[in-house]
Amino acid sequence: MSQQQITQMGNTAALLLPPDILEQTGIHIGDTIEISVVDGMLIVFTLQEFERKQKIQDAVRKVFARRQSTYQRLSLTSNTRKP
Repeated sequence: MSQQQITQMGNTAALLLPPDILEQTGIHIGDTIEISVVDGMLIVFTLQEFERKQKIQDAVRKVFARRQSTYQRLSLTSNTRKP
């Protein structure tokens, strides 16, 4: 783990990433990244990783949409069973 300080660049805040972090993540100067906040944590994705994640989420949504009636029947069946 590495501690870094947020610095000011004009009217914005900047986080300077040391070379070893860039190397470990495969991020290069000039790359486009996707940034998310989850439960107060800053998550940085390379664009390739973000696109891969989006493709997986899209595929899962399509499967759930196609199988929605089956999942609903299973849910109703499991809710009516007694332990």
